[in-house]
Amino acid sequence: MLPTLLLLIGGLVWLVLFLLRNRDPRTRTASPAVRAGREFESIERRRDELAPNAFALAVSETLKNYLAERFRDPVRYETTEEFLARLSREGTRLPPVAQEALQAFLLSAEEVKFGHRADAAAWCQPLLQQARHLVDQCESSVTPGAGQS
Repeated sequence: MLPTLLLLIGGLVWLVLFLLRNRDPRTRTASPAVRAGREFESIERRRDELAPNAFALAVSETLKNYLAERFRDPVRYETTEEFLARLSREGTRLPPVAQEALQAFLLSAEEVKFGHRADAAAWCQPLLQQARHLVDQCESSVTPGAGQS
């Protein structure tokens, strides 16, 4: 019993040390905008592997994750229809400059994800550019530290 317990404790200690040594400090300390940029780069590298609707979904989810983290806005958990309804009813925490651009982006992304467009592949790169531009707009429209935890 004692040798088994010692092996178990040794294994747990090794696992903890392994995990601590292999953490990427860039991921922990990177801002939401930097993390979104890295994810956009990853999506772009996989563009040829992804179907247009999967590409649009990945870009959309990355953008929504950024907005939810950066501004504590629930857009991440809403459908496009729910977000647009909320925007017209009560507004959002997003900078005004980004609200109209986000509306346009979400509607375009919906077209690619669910519209079964014959030219959906041609919409992918512009969607990615819109998402990147939106992140840039948001970052340049807020003061340092605003909206961050």
